[in-house]
Amino acid sequence: MPKPITPDYIYELTTLSEPSLSPDGTRLAFARSKIDRDRMKPVGQIMMMSLPDGESMPFTQGEGDGSPRFSRDGKAIAFLRTDG
Repeated sequence: MPKPITPDYIYELTTLSEPSLSPDGTRLAFARSKIDRDRMKPVGQIMMMSLPDGESMPFTQGEGDGSPRFSRDGKAIAFLRTDG
């Protein structure tokens, strides 16, 4: 019998959202977030994925980062950060 879903399952979920493709199509920036169990609040950071190999790595070290967007020339990325 499968294990039932309980309220604690929310701490295991990771959300990926707001993808932004670089103008040359070689990189994808996106927001990754999850719930911090100790502080009971969402934390998010910007991730960068190399295309086409699909390897991703953290791009920012903030806890409330989101909405990444490449500049038109692809040399810069803008994003929003919540101010604690």
